[in-house]
Amino acid sequence: MNSSGLILLYAGLVILAIGQIWFAITISQQSKFAAIMSFTAPLAVIMITCRNWQLMKKPFSVCFLGYLCIFSGAIIANPFGH
Repeated sequence: MNSSGLILLYAGLVILAIGQIWFAITISQQSKFAAIMSFTAPLAVIMITCRNWQLMKKPFSVCFLGYLCIFSGAIIANPFGH
């Protein structure tokens, strides 16, 4: 396995965790009902993000960056790829 890919993958996991925590805190400050819905219904997260884009764009961007790092790290660290 490629160590730089693993570092990128683990960094992506940390970035994603930070983004998800920030996202949850931001949602819970907006509405307690929205916070409960975001944990129970995955599609509610999309609706909440679209309705409150100005408030949610930074946590969403951090989460997206985390997913991008995880995906890129997994491709780089893939032992079966050439």
